[in-house]
Amino acid sequence: MGVGRSLRAALVLATVQASCSWTTYFLIANRSGQQIQLQYTARRIPAFPTPFILPLKDLKSLGGPRAPAGALARRLDSLIEYTVTVPPDSAVAIFYAGTYAGHPNGFDELFTGLRLSVRTSRGRMEYEGGEIPRAFKKLNRFAYTLDIE
Repeated sequence: MGVGRSLRAALVLATVQASCSWTTYFLIANRSGQQIQLQYTARRIPAFPTPFILPLKDLKSLGGPRAPAGALARRLDSLIEYTVTVPPDSAVAIFYAGTYAGHPNGFDELFTGLRLSVRTSRGRMEYEGGEIPRAFKKLNRFAYTLDIE
């Protein structure tokens, strides 16, 4: 994705989020009983926060303590690559959107060129571009999760 398209996507997203009535987080929920390893690329815009971890019991309200994920970050031109270890019974936030109503098509351009890899003791799952937001399922209007069991 060129810098112009990336900037345009960021501006559209920022405008939508500035006028929103709620924020929806996209979280990877580790329900496996063992730690998992995430590696993903993100744009350097506010919609892709520095990863933070919260307990699974706080997913519905998102009201519990949020701890920095201790992610390793590496700059890749206009992107950042994060590597995060997620402990059992925890979730890590990787993206947020304002007033998200469950229509990932609007995010295709934003996720073009991005990737997400989840490594567990049983193998690896990989997603690219528009596959990323489509992999998450609605928990409530404040949270969409990719459950790892």
